Formats: sequence, structure tokens, C-alpha cells
Amino acid sequence: IYGHNAYDKINATYMYGHEYGIKGIKDPHQAGLTCVVKTVEDLLGGIPIHYYITVDMDGVVEIVDKLGGIYYDVELPIRDTRGRLLVEKGYQKLNGRQYLQYCSYRGVGGDTGRTQRQQELLIVTFKQLKQAGKLVKIPQVYKSLTETVDTNLSLSQMASLALYGKEIDGDKIKSHVMAGSIQWAPQGELDICFLVIDE
Repeated sequence: IYGHNAYDKINATYMYGHEYGIKGIKDPHQAGLTCVVKTVEDLLGGIPIHYYITVDMDGVVEIVDKLGGIYYDVELPIRDTRGRLLVEKGYQKLNGRQYLQYCSYRGVGGDTGRTQRQQELLIVTFKQLKQAGKLVKIPQVYKSLTETVDTNLSLSQMASLALYGKEIDGDKIKSHVMAGSIQWAPQGELDICFLVIDE
């Protein structure tokens, strides 16, 4: 974890920066973002990350709803911990809440399965937004979501990326999950599961 003498899950990096700070950065949110970016840069062997976009859970719901929903063939029913059905199996139009519930589900395949499903859903989302001509609406959507979305891209950069996106063939987008092994580590009274990357 950048700026801290700690090894932890990569999804804990924002918390480390936000809660415990980063030397020279006073704003807790900026410290959290810096901690994430620098930790990922280190994981990738020093490859610099110049830009970021962060979206919190409520932002995912709002973005999908503002863009009119996303059609997706859900391959398994999504249920909560009490067994209540949240998202049915099959081809359907997902609203923002259903989209988030599908993205968050790790009941099948754990974190790795969830990551793969998220990547597939993002590619399908990109293809639908491109086909419907909605990529160019993303900068306007961002302007209305300043509480739940944050980026260091300017509006003109976002607009340029949206126009560039129209030239990308969605079928040629490739996604990857880094290889590693599952390891358990005691943390207080719990054993915590980690995916340890094969460096």
C-alpha cells in the first residue's frame, strides 16, 4: 500500500489514503485517490497512470438510469444472502439498481468470477452505448453527477474520448484478470481471503 508500511487488498488502498493520510496531501479524498493510483502503478512495475475516473455505487445506478438502462443476457439468477431474487436469469433490460446488483455479485466464482462478469458487462455496455449513439452523452452525464463520480479528465478530454470511442470495434476489446493464487490470512478473529498476484 503506497505511503504505508502495510500489505493489504488492493481494494483497501483508498481507505488507507483517506483514513490514514498521505504525506503532503491534506484533502482525505485526494489522499485516497493518490494511494490507489500509486499502489496500482507499483503493482504494474512503475507504469504511470495519468488519468482516473472513480464511480461510487450510487453513481453506477445513476449513470445506467440516465443512459436508459442496458440490455444483458444474465447467465445466472442473482440472489441476496437471504435467497431473495434480485435479478432474474435471461436476456433483459437492466436498470441501474439491477446493473449494480449483478456487478456486485460474487456468489458464483468469488472475486475472480465477479471480475470476469464485470468486464463482460462493461464491454456489452460500451457496445450498446456506441450503437445507440450515446457515447457523446457521457460528458453531459458526468456534469450532472459530480457527487458520485470524480475524474482528473477535463470535459474536453472526455468529449475527445467519447468521439474516439465511436471508432473502437467493441468486438476487439480484450480484458484480463491477473493470475494468482488464493491465500488465507488471519486478521483479528477472521480469516481473510486474498488473491495473491503471481508477480
